[in-house]
Amino acid sequence: MKLLPGLGRFPVSSFMVVLVACANSSVRSPFGDETDAGADADASAGASADAGPDASVDADAGPDAGADADAGIDAGTPPSTPIALTVEGAAPTQVTLAWSDTSSNEDGFKIERKVGFGNYALQATLAANTTTWSESVSPNMLYYYRLYAYNALGVSGTSNEVVVITPPAAPTDLVALGGEGAVSLTWRQPPGATSYEVWRSAVSGGPYSLAGTATEISFVNTGLANKTVYYYVVRAFTFAGGSGNSAEVSARTAKCVWESPVAVADAGADAITTPRIAVDGEGNAFVAWSLANDAGKATILARRRTWDGGVWATPETVAPSGLQPEIVTAKNGDAIAVWTDANDAGVVQGWARWFRAGEWGGTVVMETPDAGQVFDPRVAVGPSGDAVIVVTWDNLIGGSSVWAKRYVADAGGWESATRLGDGLGAVDGPDIAMGVGESAFAVWAQSSGLHTPVFASRLVSPGGVWGDAGLVSGNAADSTAPAVAADPLGNATVVWAENNDTLGYSRIVASTFLASVSAWGDAGPIDDGLSGGSTPSVATDLAGNVFAAWGTESSGVSGVSANRRLAASGGWGTPALVTDGVLDCTRSASSRKTVVGFGIGIAETASPKIAVDLEGEAVLVWTMCKGGVWTSSFSTYSNSWSATRELSTDAGGVANDPRVGSVQSLGAIAVWASNGATNSSVLASVCR
Repeated sequence: MKLLPGLGRFPVSSFMVVLVACANSSVRSPFGDETDAGADADASAGASADAGPDASVDADAGPDAGADADAGIDAGTPPSTPIALTVEGAAPTQVTLAWSDTSSNEDGFKIERKVGFGNYALQATLAANTTTWSESVSPNMLYYYRLYAYNALGVSGTSNEVVVITPPAAPTDLVALGGEGAVSLTWRQPPGATSYEVWRSAVSGGPYSLAGTATEISFVNTGLANKTVYYYVVRAFTFAGGSGNSAEVSARTAKCVWESPVAVADAGADAITTPRIAVDGEGNAFVAWSLANDAGKATILARRRTWDGGVWATPETVAPSGLQPEIVTAKNGDAIAVWTDANDAGVVQGWARWFRAGEWGGTVVMETPDAGQVFDPRVAVGPSGDAVIVVTWDNLIGGSSVWAKRYVADAGGWESATRLGDGLGAVDGPDIAMGVGESAFAVWAQSSGLHTPVFASRLVSPGGVWGDAGLVSGNAADSTAPAVAADPLGNATVVWAENNDTLGYSRIVASTFLASVSAWGDAGPIDDGLSGGSTPSVATDLAGNVFAAWGTESSGVSGVSANRRLAASGGWGTPALVTDGVLDCTRSASSRKTVVGFGIGIAETASPKIAVDLEGEAVLVWTMCKGGVWTSSFSTYSNSWSATRELSTDAGGVANDPRVGSVQSLGAIAVWASNGATNSSVLASVCR
């Protein structure tokens, strides 16, 4: 029992709080006005000679009571007072009243209600012999009810009064977000609610079990299995009881959990740069990196790891001298590494080497004109094992061009290198992707002297003929960092950063090559138009859906944003800011922390890289917080990005240049360089 000030004690149920008051001793005139019982006796002479203080309790009490013992109530009098008014049924939005009909001569009943501490007003008129009545009510409200009977000669006294306090409404806007072994829930507070119960089920619609209680409008359900869907409802409570269930929501926990990073390479005081990772469909991974040597050059090293075994093999030397390594895996688990290195004449060229049958094969040089240098090698492998390398060749007199070299798996050999484009202006890029039928797409930005638009050339197979380089962006565009991805359906998407003189900063722009029309579509922005964009990354899944991610900057604050293009609709969605909080960037394990924020990233964010698995879900890595490596994953179940988390734990070093590869639907592997004052290393973290 609880005490409501001014109302005495009343019982508390799980639905309603009801107070039953004493019967009212007043009677009513035919006009519904309450009058003193004695005065009413005079006005209704002959109706009830004995109407007095107890008239509402015993309608027959009076001089005629004995003569009327058989009839119960004289048909020539007003009806007697209904008694025992109670709340028979209650729900958060409905009240059902019941009472005892003590007369046989009423024409009907009138129910009155007042809300809070207002005045009583007629709420319903009911037929004779009625003993129950229901109405809809509002949550979290205080109601008073009473009733009286009436006939042509007058009205009875009023019944006892009941007080009903309705429970709160159910919470609304319930949102569930899955994480690593946990689901985070938030909801909107219904008026008056002071506490909540969170209920969980393994199937939609229940049965539910209590997951926990909360006094705030949020709850984190921990200790859950990963890669599992859970269903939730929430109830709100006040002292009056509990609401009904909220609308059900569901969330899937993380597909994998990131393990603590391990050192793939530890170079001591020697510098390590440009770690790269490639993962095949079975989860077998290759990591390659460049290690400075005592001769003032760098060695290209690589290390392998099987998914099931989980052990990194002994590092192997891919090239005794080289820079800018890149590595990819073929569908059958083979790999190909490319890098740049100077020949005996001091000319920097592109080099390549296959890994097959458990060992590295011979090296292949990519022929380009001698009077120049090669930069930025990129490599891609197709479904059947064909491969394409692209490089930038600088002629040392202000001109550059893109060169491509193809490996044909069926023939077991490399074709001669081919120049793409005219070679008249400086090149930014290039990038390469392979798709259906061993076709390939090369993209790059190249200066015309006035502007730097984006160009593309397509290799059509069979035949192995590169098409003419064509504009993808506008000819008046100033573009940087083009990146391309192709799907098995023959489509490709290129994204780049494009300077916008009107906005005063760069925007992220994309164009898609549609195999159905064999042409590039119109280029258009895919960012929010509110902040600068740079260093985009792009990936596609088997169904042709595309993910793009890029760095953003606005008012000196930077972050990472992403967008998704669905093949079914053919259009890009709404860009999302992945870095959704402000971080304390102090490089100290004890002082680094997350501070709640909305729509704000953090300064010094750079170079996001993205990978997509066979189920069309993405994982993103980037550097942030003065040298930390961070990650977030996109779930197709919730169509949202997960909360960001830091992968790097080396507070004394600077983690940089992260890369990530997806493993079917099993997980992912991320690598990065860590450079401290006295030690450099390559670190890797596995999500499984």
